Amino acid sequence: MKVSEKAPKLLFGGIETGGTKTVVAVAAEDGTILASTSMSTTAATETCDRINGWFAKMSSDLGPVASLGIGAFGPIGLDSELADFGVIQETPKPGWAGFDLLTALMPICEHREIVSDVTAAAIGESLAGNVRHRELIAYITVGTGIGVGLARDGCPEFPGRCIEIGHARAKRCTGDNSKSVCPFHDDCFEGLASGPAIASRWCGNLSELAAGHPAHVVECAYLVQLAELVTLAYSPDGIRFGGGVSQTPGLIDQVRKAFAQSASQYGRSNQQLSGKDFIESARLGDRAGIVGALHLARNKTRSDLFNIYF
Repeated sequence: MKVSEKAPKLLFGGIETGGTKTVVAVAAEDGTILASTSMSTTAATETCDRINGWFAKMSSDLGPVASLGIGAFGPIGLDSELADFGVIQETPKPGWAGFDLLTALMPICEHREIVSDVTAAAIGESLAGNVRHRELIAYITVGTGIGVGLARDGCPEFPGRCIEIGHARAKRCTGDNSKSVCPFHDDCFEGLASGPAIASRWCGNLSELAAGHPAHVVECAYLVQLAELVTLAYSPDGIRFGGGVSQTPGLIDQVRKAFAQSASQYGRSNQQLSGKDFIESARLGDRAGIVGALHLARNKTRSDLFNIYF
């Protein structure tokens, strides 16, 4: 944990809950991250108790946060006009379905803004270097689960909507008869290409398998399908891959090359789709989600953009 010696008056909190770990942070008004830590995502009440305890300590050490930005794994209710706002929906994560996450985090502060965890990461990536004004960034996470978020200029592209493309149907690769790890679908992207799916099929992590192993070919094929689907549905200006599986050396380069070849049949400029910066790894790495959550918190109080410092 890193904590600065001095804290300005106006502070913002950020939370990114993932299927495996949860990241929490406090930032100053100028975006400087003053304190942050990560913890395992365990049972719902236990995890929220630890989150609330951490922010209570930060409130004592640094001062209370003015607002809180939350990027939550889901699916989760994101429409503030509906009764299930902030409530986790049906999820493979044991014990989380039906849990009212937003209410559980009430002790931190009254002013809270919530989006999906992948939308928070997309927000962070839309603020990263070399992203032009008004560009639409699609963030795809491939890890414990698979999800997609979209953001433009630090704002969610579809506020109040939970995009669940990770559960869209994938065309199975030739010869892939493996059992889907998704408890809801036999052939969705999450069930066939997430970290648990790889482990179930090949008895190991993708990064542990040699570059020439068939697992890399199969995974690349599914991620290219997913990138094609996102491109056709939303026409983003760039796609960023995050999550543990995406960090496998050489995987995203392989996806980029295969996508450029398959994308030539579609209506977009082939030059744009085959460019090196159309598909790439997340520029903020595993910080994208918490940066997006903090930005969301600040926008809850202030409407203008702010600079992120690391």
